[in-house]
Amino acid sequence: MLIGLIMLAVVMWILQTILAVRQFNQFNRHIKELRKSGKVAIGKAKGKLRAGAIVMFLIDDNLKIVKGEIMNGFTSLARIKEFNNFNDVNLLDLDADMCKGLNKQIAEAVMATRKDYLDYQEMIANQNMTASVTA
Repeated sequence: MLIGLIMLAVVMWILQTILAVRQFNQFNRHIKELRKSGKVAIGKAKGKLRAGAIVMFLIDDNLKIVKGEIMNGFTSLARIKEFNNFNDVNLLDLDADMCKGLNKQIAEAVMATRKDYLDYQEMIANQNMTASVTA
């Protein structure tokens, strides 16, 4: 009986690992395809006892959101879906008031897209400044 339970746990762990790797690979392929259309801002909110969320915004050169997508859920079976709530909004204009009506994890992921984009731009600026100082 105990050996059967251990075997079941091992099989379930292996299955979960396979599904998680499959989801990760699918997500990476999807991001690569999305990036062919332009810049992509990504934000995530981890869920410990709640469903996590990943929000992806395709943005144009003026930082206007052209297309939104979301992946949220508890399991490795979560799939990417359209999320066009913020289309035509400038990424830098996103704020907490715009996220009212969304669940907490999705709102955190939306706000994380703005923060992560700003952090990325600051990192690029610092690298450029460091490169010009050392040159």
